Amino acid sequence: MKHLIFIIQEHRFAIKLTDVERVIRAVEVTPIPNQSKLLGVINIQGAITPVINTYSLFNLTLSEIGINDRFIIVRAGKRQAVLVANEVDEVIEKDWQEIKNAEKFQDRVEIINGVLKLPDGLVLIVDLEKLFSADEEELLNLYGQ
Repeated sequence: MKHLIFIIQEHRFAIKLTDVERVIRAVEVTPIPNQSKLLGVINIQGAITPVINTYSLFNLTLSEIGINDRFIIVRAGKRQAVLVANEVDEVIEKDWQEIKNAEKFQDRVEIINGVLKLPDGLVLIVDLEKLFSADEEELLNLYGQ
């Protein structure tokens, strides 16, 4: 199975490549007040698309989106959403047997469903289905188009 590896504040994460529509340079985000799970929305080819606060998802300190950051456009069920990354690293192909169980992380970040050990360090595998629970799906429906 192929995964896209991305980096947020020196931490490496991966999502299934089949969930990724494309990667673009960061653009200006229109903020949504009082929403900790969303940074705001952007316009992608006429579609209003919610930008997920990946910093809070992974219990990281929020930082400003920079011109070198990347937006990973993903398909969440029927909805399109954007994940913010400081860097997109690479696409890797690994067998499921190589992905280790992430039970010890799940009390902190329940959206992590595996850990992949690579020669240059560990990568946490993100489960987008868990990421977009009923609450998040409702937010995507509310702010997405």
